[in-house]
Amino acid sequence: MKAIYHIKASLLALAAMVACTEMEINNESQDSTNNGLLQELSITGKDFQFEDATRSSVTIGESGASFTWDDDDVIGIFPDKGDQVSFAMDEGAGTQTATFSGGGWALKSSAKYAAYYPHVYENRDMTKIPVSYVGQTQNGNANTDHIGAYDFMAASVTTPSNGAVAFDMQHLGALVQLTITVPEPSTLTKVVLTSSTEFTETGTIDLISAIPAITALTQSNTFEIVLNNIATTEANENVTIYFMVAPIDLTDSKLTSTIYFDDAPTRTAEFIGKKLQAGKAYKFSIENCQFLDYIDEYGENHGKGVEIDGVVWAPVNCGYNKDDFKYGKLYQWGRKYGQGYHGRYETHYDDSHWAGMQKGPVDLDTGQSQSEMGTFFYNPERGDWLYPSRSDLWNTGTEAAPVKTEYDPCPSGWRVPTYAELQNLIKNHSQNTKNEAGQNGWWFSGSIAYGEETPRLFLCKSGYRRALDGNAYSRESYGLYWSSMSRKALQFYGESNVGIGDHDCAEGYAIRCVQE
Repeated sequence: MKAIYHIKASLLALAAMVACTEMEINNESQDSTNNGLLQELSITGKDFQFEDATRSSVTIGESGASFTWDDDDVIGIFPDKGDQVSFAMDEGAGTQTATFSGGGWALKSSAKYAAYYPHVYENRDMTKIPVSYVGQTQNGNANTDHIGAYDFMAASVTTPSNGAVAFDMQHLGALVQLTITVPEPSTLTKVVLTSSTEFTETGTIDLISAIPAITALTQSNTFEIVLNNIATTEANENVTIYFMVAPIDLTDSKLTSTIYFDDAPTRTAEFIGKKLQAGKAYKFSIENCQFLDYIDEYGENHGKGVEIDGVVWAPVNCGYNKDDFKYGKLYQWGRKYGQGYHGRYETHYDDSHWAGMQKGPVDLDTGQSQSEMGTFFYNPERGDWLYPSRSDLWNTGTEAAPVKTEYDPCPSGWRVPTYAELQNLIKNHSQNTKNEAGQNGWWFSGSIAYGEETPRLFLCKSGYRRALDGNAYSRESYGLYWSSMSRKALQFYGESNVGIGDHDCAEGYAIRCVQE
């Protein structure tokens, strides 16, 4: 079921017609005087009201957002005993008042009823009506066609009176308008919000409750809306995005908005949130989008990264710390946590932290546990640290369209590079040299012949941790860097030996993240 939302702009605020929406459901073929059946059921659905602005970053007008019914709308109605019944539209599409029919099903005056929207045929338990805010996709700038599928409404159990049932439908989520000023002509593909407070992904509604509300089942610190056919043609052009969220208290919380493009590097911006309440609408604006910085696990900002052939590479190795891990950490393929280089035979390259050793392979829960983050799972048989092995730990998508997983060790907005990205990066490179920190390594320039004026990326020879025994070897001699494809890693050494080949997943190698 969907509703069509009409949202009009008036200066800096949204203007909309605000009025109660009444829908009458008539069963004209039934005779209530003879069999106790209801002839009329009316539903009042309130429009969204914009909350008054409380800070300069949220400029809200006095109006809200209204909706009209579409010709394929359906309402789900539950009696207090028995299964739900679908009430489909008879007439009134495009208006705020529509007539719905339950077909041959009759409303009994002796029963009580609850209603919800949008209708889902499979729903059978009125105490657990499922809701999901995942998968919201907007097609076109300022378009609201997608909102209806996520505008969950409900009316609690109501007793018939004088041959009719009157429902007071309540919006259970909040409507958000996000306006982004895009600095240059670009095509946007998605926006991801990140907050320390978790957004509701999925939940349920209890229609028996006196005041229906959404109870969260799954939550996440990120919220995503996919964007189709949204492109700007001029500098500083506005893009307006709409989405629905479950009520969430973001009072004084700092939200990070990560904006993705198909033809430009990712940008990011921050704004202050507020308490988002059910049945209300909110407006946020972003005027200063910045290229996404690489902020490591310690909270240190290392800057914008290096763009080569349309891929933005992080400025430092994953796990880098200027005091403890100057070459970054070494990661077993598919693990979220890496360890330092400190080895039994090469203590002069001490990374300040010994890696604990445990014989593997181990199960996934053990290997990915935060309590084991400092442990290296060596395998005398080489192979893998994990049993049974898996090939999707860092990428559940494809090479062309990678999807970052929860086990990816890169910071927010960044991921482990694909095999193809590493393969393209190493097409051109320097001879062995040293960087400003005195580390041995090579400069890589991708598809363009290497030169000091060419966009280039320095990868240090960070060594590796051996699968057989867990010992660290070959720092300053070998560079070994994982891709997100199982067993595939970059290896370079000497002056010209470079390639990507098969390696044991139990080996500990470096990672250079790329921007999502």
